[in-house]
Amino acid sequence: WEAFLQDLRQALTGRYEVILGETYAPVLASLLFGGHYEDLPPGLLESFSTTGLIHILSVSGSHVALLLAVIQLIGRVLGLRPRSLCCISVTFLFLYGALSDFSSPVVRASLMGAASALSLTARREYLAGHALALAMAGMLLYSPYLCFDLSSCGASAGIILFQRPVSSWFAGLPLFLRDCLTVCVAAQILVVPLLFSAFFSFPVYSLVANVLVAPVLDLVMVLGLLASVLSLLWGSAADMVLWLIKPLLVLALKGNAFIAALPGSRFWA
Repeated sequence: WEAFLQDLRQALTGRYEVILGETYAPVLASLLFGGHYEDLPPGLLESFSTTGLIHILSVSGSHVALLLAVIQLIGRVLGLRPRSLCCISVTFLFLYGALSDFSSPVVRASLMGAASALSLTARREYLAGHALALAMAGMLLYSPYLCFDLSSCGASAGIILFQRPVSSWFAGLPLFLRDCLTVCVAAQILVVPLLFSAFFSFPVYSLVANVLVAPVLDLVMVLGLLASVLSLLWGSAADMVLWLIKPLLVLALKGNAFIAALPGSRFWA
């Protein structure tokens, strides 16, 4: 099983390298599956940490949500029945989790994604708070020591609990800008003490990076997930999507490096 997963990841990374080259292929692989940070260009991790976008390089809820959206879209285009689409969605979610080494954020996001897919099929109400509670309960039953793991559960809880109140702070802004700022602020409310205790610093330009760079990286991840799924079905179509990814990835990395180089980009404590 581990050999199969390793071969699959290497095959996907090899396809990325054909189009993106040896510089950007590891970046896309880390964006999509996390880990293997030793293959990234020098200084990339530091710049992402400085701008507060380091979470994008570890698989989290946004990755699983994007993957689920891509699978649902492809399934509906192909005319799959709801039950079949649900089974395929859950299978891909846990295959994706396995490719990402089943770190605790991946497990949490995969369980919540599976609950979302089941709710779409069963046409039952889906509450994010309930899904998060179930996912955390299952994780702690499996391994109680996850209580001490610095994972994304706090950020997820912050979004669920504070997104609506925080949204009122930015009521005068356009919808896209308001949503970006709301999610960014709500996700950090509960985890700021953890950030200071673990890293002794806070990214000053986090809001700027999340508004300007994160949407481009989200689009890169959507296209990257689409290319990864297509590579298993239709290689030529996957290559076409990868050609679209390259300029977007270059733009996002250069923009993030520029923001990280601004004076006073970190507040140390």
